Amino acid sequence: MRVVAATNRDLAAMVQAGSFRADLFYRLAGFVIVLPPLRTRLDDVPALAGQFLRQMRTSYGEKRLASAALQRLQTYQWPGNVRELRNVLERAAILSLQEPEILPAHLGNFDVPLFDSRSSSERIDIGGEPTLDEIERNSHVNSYGPFVVAMPAAAPKKTARGLASRAAYERVARSSSFSTDRREVAATTAPAPQPDRTPFRAARKTDPTPPSEWPSVKMTVHRDGVYFVSATSLAAVVKQSEADVADAITSMQPSIENRGRTCSFIPAEQGLYFYGEAIDEPWATNNVYWIRWTGGRMVSSVGGIFPVPVENTSFTGTVHIEENRYATPALATDPTSDYWYWDYCIAGDPTLGSKSYPIVPLGLSPNAGTAELVAHLQGGSDTASPADHHVTLHVNGTEVGEAAWDGITVMVTTCRFNRALLVHGTNTITITALLDSGAPYSVVYVDAFDLLHPRAYKTEDNQLVLSGDGNPAVSVQGLGSSNIWVLNVADPAEPVSLTGYTVDEYEGAYRVTFAPLRASTRYCVFATTPPPPSPASLTARTPANLRSQSDPVRYIVITTPELAAACQDLADYREASLDRKGQVVLLEDIYDEFADGIANPAAIRLFLAFVAENWGPRSSSPYHVVLCGEGTFDYLDHMGTGDNAIPAMMVPTPYGLCASDGWYADVDEDGTPDMAIGRIPALTHAEMTNQVARIIQYETSEGGEWKQSVLLAADNPDGGGSFHASSDRIGALLPRDYMVSRHHMNPNDGGTTRAGLIAALGRGALILNYFGHGGMDRMAQEGLFRTTDALALTNLNRRPIVVSLSCSLGQFALPGYDCLAEALMLANGGAVAVWAPTTVAYNRESGKLADGLYRAVFRDQEPLLGEAIQSATKSYARDKTAMEVPMIYNLLGDPALQLGGTASLGTDNAFDDWKQELFSDAELGDPDVGSDEADPDGDGRNNFEEYAFGWNPRVADGGDDLIVITRDPSSQPPDNYDVVFRYSRRRDTPDLTFTVESSKDVATWLDEPGVITGTDITDDGNGVSETVSVYVSIPSGRVTNRLFLRLRVSRD
Repeated sequence: MRVVAATNRDLAAMVQAGSFRADLFYRLAGFVIVLPPLRTRLDDVPALAGQFLRQMRTSYGEKRLASAALQRLQTYQWPGNVRELRNVLERAAILSLQEPEILPAHLGNFDVPLFDSRSSSERIDIGGEPTLDEIERNSHVNSYGPFVVAMPAAAPKKTARGLASRAAYERVARSSSFSTDRREVAATTAPAPQPDRTPFRAARKTDPTPPSEWPSVKMTVHRDGVYFVSATSLAAVVKQSEADVADAITSMQPSIENRGRTCSFIPAEQGLYFYGEAIDEPWATNNVYWIRWTGGRMVSSVGGIFPVPVENTSFTGTVHIEENRYATPALATDPTSDYWYWDYCIAGDPTLGSKSYPIVPLGLSPNAGTAELVAHLQGGSDTASPADHHVTLHVNGTEVGEAAWDGITVMVTTCRFNRALLVHGTNTITITALLDSGAPYSVVYVDAFDLLHPRAYKTEDNQLVLSGDGNPAVSVQGLGSSNIWVLNVADPAEPVSLTGYTVDEYEGAYRVTFAPLRASTRYCVFATTPPPPSPASLTARTPANLRSQSDPVRYIVITTPELAAACQDLADYREASLDRKGQVVLLEDIYDEFADGIANPAAIRLFLAFVAENWGPRSSSPYHVVLCGEGTFDYLDHMGTGDNAIPAMMVPTPYGLCASDGWYADVDEDGTPDMAIGRIPALTHAEMTNQVARIIQYETSEGGEWKQSVLLAADNPDGGGSFHASSDRIGALLPRDYMVSRHHMNPNDGGTTRAGLIAALGRGALILNYFGHGGMDRMAQEGLFRTTDALALTNLNRRPIVVSLSCSLGQFALPGYDCLAEALMLANGGAVAVWAPTTVAYNRESGKLADGLYRAVFRDQEPLLGEAIQSATKSYARDKTAMEVPMIYNLLGDPALQLGGTASLGTDNAFDDWKQELFSDAELGDPDVGSDEADPDGDGRNNFEEYAFGWNPRVADGGDDLIVITRDPSSQPPDNYDVVFRYSRRRDTPDLTFTVESSKDVATWLDEPGVITGTDITDDGNGVSETVSVYVSIPSGRVTNRLFLRLRVSRD
C-alpha cells in the first residue's frame, strides 16, 4: 500500500515543537517533494495556463490567452495557489464561449483582494513612501493597473522576486534629489508598458498550418537596440494569415535565437519586440537572429523604486568613426584582425603628411567634464631607426596628444582633453605624421577613431542604450509616447524589464526616470510609438538539414543560388563520369547550420569536417570539393566590386596574409588539405555554364598530338633560383612518348622565347609548366606571358593545365582584379585548370611540390588532377620544411578533372587497345597511319615498335633503344658477366614477350644457356617505361670472343 500525503505545514518544525507525532512523521517522510507556492514561481504561470486550457478545450473549445490577460495572471500572487489559477481560467473560458481569445475582461476581478490580513496601521498609504519593512516584505510584488479592457496590454511581463534589495533602496533614500511624495510627479507609477496598437483581426485560414510547421525566419540587425517585428511582415514571410501569426505571438509560440542562445522577447498583438546586438567581425557586421516556432521565453521583469525626475545628468557616450578603403593583408598576421584602413599619412609630405576627419558627438551634454580621443593607427614602414613613427593629434585645432612607436605594428593611443573643446555638430580630428624621429621615412595608416564624451540622457530615434555611470537616478528625455519600456540589457539575450519607474511629459515629449542597478549596467529605454526599427531583413529559411545527412556523397559543389543550376549540371556529369555521388550545397545553408546564419568562411571548414566524419564510410573513395564562384578577401564589399561569391580564407605566412582554399579542406588541421579542392572563378550563370562546358569538352575530346605535348617555360636564372635547371628536372620526369617543348628565357633572346611560347599554346598542350619570377599579371618581369596574352589565345579546344611555380600569379583574392590565373580560366582559349601560388613562393620549395605532382601524374598514373595535387602536398609535408607552402598553392579548376593524355599511356593496355585510344576511327582505317607497320611520325619506328618501347607514334621522339656497356658501377650485377645489354621498354605489357638472343655469326640466333647470367629491371619513374639491364657472359673456348646480341619482341 502506498500513502501520498500533502500538507502546507512545516511538519519537521511541528515535531520539534511537540505538536506532531514523530513516529508518524518518519513513516510518511519516505520521499519528500517540496512544491513551492505558485506566488514564488510566477514564471510557471504561462505553462500551467496553457495546460489547463488544453484540458478544457473539449468542454469550452479552443482558447488562447491575450497577452494582457496573461500579464494579469502573472502579476497576481495566487493565495489559492494552482487550484485558484485553474478556477479563474475555467470561469474565463465560460465567459468567452463566443470568443476564441480570453481577454482581461473575461478574467473578472479575481485579483481584487477580498480581505487584507494586515491591520490598517500596516497598510501602505497610496500617497506616502513605504517603509523599508514593507518593501522587503513585498519585494516580489509588481503592481500593475488600472487595467483598461478596451485597450488590453499586450506585453506580459514575468515577476522577478527579491530584487528590490535593501542596499538598492537605501542608496535612493540617502539621495536628496528624491521627493518623499510621489504625487509631486506628473505621472507616478506607470502601469506596465502597453505596445501601441490598433486592434485587428485579419481573416484566418480555414485550415491553418500549425506554427510548428512554419519556416524559420532569419533576421539581420546591424546596431545595438530594440527591434520591432510586426505580425504583418512575419505573415508575409511565413505565408500565413496575420491573425494566425498574431495568435502565435501572443501564445508565445515564437522562439528567438542568436548564436545558439534563446533570447527573451516582448510579445504584442501586432508583433514582437526584441533586443539585438551588433557584431563587428572581418567577415560580417550583420548579426543574425532566428525566429523558430518552438515556444519561446518572455522578457522577465523586476520591480524597483519610483524616483522623481532629475536634471543635468550625463553618461559617457562613444562615437566610433571608421572607413575601410585600403586593404593591407601583407601587414597582418591574424586572419581575424582588421587589415582594412581608412587613410594613410606620409611623414614630412606637405600634402599627405596631415589628414583631417569630421566627427559629430551624439547628444553632447553641456556638463563640464573630460573627453577622450582614441586613435587606432598602424605603422606601415620599418627602418633602422628605433622609433619609426611620431604623430600628433588635434581636436578642433587644439593639440590633445601625441604618439611614437616603431616598426610595422599597431598603435592605439588615448588622448584626454577638456570637454569644452567639443561643439555641437561637426568637430574636426587632425592627425599629423612628423619626420623628426631619425627615420628616413615614415608611413602611418589610419584605422579608426573613438570619441568618448559626456552624453545627455536623450534618445536618438525614440530609444537610447545607456549606463548609469554612477548616477543614483537618470531621466531619459525625448520619448515619443508614454508607453515606455526600461530594459536591463546587461545580458543582451535575457533583458529584464524594470517596472519601477516614473513617466512625465517634458518639452513636448515624454521622459522616464529610474534608478540604475549599477554604474556599469547597460539599459535600453524605448517607447513603442513610433515603433522601434525593424530588422534589416526578414527571410524565410527552410533548413537544408546538412547535419542530418549521411549519404555517401563524394563530390561536393559549394556555390550560390545564381550559379546553382550550372553547378548541378557539373555534379550530374561527375556522377556519370566518375560514378561518385555529387551534391550542390548553397553557401548560405552552410552558414545557417554551421555559423548560426552569420557569414563566416570558417563555417565551410566546419561543414567539410562534418562531411568527412558523417557522410558515408570514411574508407570509401576520396572527396572532391569545388568552390564555384569568385572569391576575395573583401568580405563586406568595401570596394563595391561585388565579386566575393564564395569568400577566400586568409591564412598567415611569413609574408602576411594570403588566400588559401586548401585551408577549407584541411579538416584535421595538420597543414595540408585532406580533400581535393579547387575553385571555379565564375560570377554569372553564363560564366559557370561555360566552365562546365570546357571541362566536359576537355575530357570527352578525342586524343591528339596536343595531349601528348608538354611546354616547359622558365625565367632567366638569377639570385631567385636556377630556373632552367628546375625546369629540366621536371622534363626528366616526363614519359618518353611526350613531346617536350622548352621555352627558357635568356637575356638576349629579343622576344623569341615569348613568341614561341604563345605560338605553342595556340597549337595546344597537355601541360604548361613555368619556373621563375611572377606577378599577378605576368610570368617573368619581362612579360614572358601576360594577362593580355591569355585573353588573345585561340586554343579553344586544346586548353592546357597550367602549373606556375612562381610568385603571386594565382592571387585570385584581390577584389575587382583578375590575376593571370583567373584570366586563363575565363578567356575563350586559356587553360582548363591553373595551379599557382597566391603570394611569395621560393623556387626550391616550389620545385619540391612540382616534383611530387609530376611523379603522381606520370609515375603513379593518378588520373585525377586534384588527387595528384593532394599527393604532392602530402609528400611535401613529410619534409617538415616551410609548412605554409602547401596552403599558398591553389587550384583554379575542377579537382576531379580527368587528366587528358595520361589515360592513353596506361601501361596495362594491350597493343590493339593502345591504338584505339591513340588514333581516331578514320586514322585506324588509313594504312599509312593506323596499321601495325605504319610510321605516322616518320622517325623510322612503326607503330608496333613505338608501343613496345614506350614511344609516341605521333612524335618523332628518336633516341637509342639498345645500349651495350662493359661495366656499370652504379648497379650490383652478378660477378660472372662481361657486358651489359640495356634497353627501355613499355612496362606491364600483357601481350608482349621480350627475348634477348645471341649469335656468333649473325646467321644463327639462339637463346643460349649460360650467356645470360642475370637481369635487373628498374622503373623509369615516368609511369610508362622501365629499363632492363641484361648481364651477358661471353662463352669460353670460342675461336673469337665476338658475340652478337639482338632483342626480339613478339606478340602473344
